Amino acid sequence: MHSKEIKITKVNPSDWESYKKIRLDALKNAPEVYSSKYSEAELYDQQYWRTLLSDINNIYYFASIKDEIIGVARIALNDGKEARDTAVLCGLYVNSKYRKQGVAKSLALTRLDECFKYKEILKVRTYIKIHNHIAITLYRSLEFNQIGTKEDEIVFEKLIR
Repeated sequence: MHSKEIKITKVNPSDWESYKKIRLDALKNAPEVYSSKYSEAELYDQQYWRTLLSDINNIYYFASIKDEIIGVARIALNDGKEARDTAVLCGLYVNSKYRKQGVAKSLALTRLDECFKYKEILKVRTYIKIHNHIAITLYRSLEFNQIGTKEDEIVFEKLIR
C-alpha cells in the first residue's frame, strides 16, 4: 500500500456513527492503550457521540482507504490539563489489518500540520503507554523527545516554534 492511498479527513459531528464504530474497534482490540472501557462506550447514545465530536477543543481525524475507515486520531487543544501553549496528540488507533503501512504516521503528520495553524501552540505532547513500542518508535521518528513519565506512560514533546 502506498501512503497516497491513505486519505486523512476531519471528523464532523454528523460522522458520529463511523466514529463510534472505529472507537469501539479500538477499545475492543487495544484496551490496554485507553482509559475508556468498551463495555461503557458501547452504551453511549447518539447525543453523547455528537457532543464529543462537537467539542471545539478537540479535532478528530479519520484515516481511510477507499471508503473504509481504518484509523482515527485526535488533537486536544486547551484541555485544561496542559498549558495553553501545548496541544496533545492522543487517541491514535489503526485497525490491525492496516498497521505497518504508514497509516499512523500519516495521522501523526496531519495532526502536527494542524497544530502549526494555531499561533498560540508552541509545543505538542503525547502520552504513550510504556509497553507500546510501536508508538514510541513512531514519535521518536518524528523527533519528539522524551521529557518524563507519568504513571505507566512516557511523555513525549516536540517544540514547533
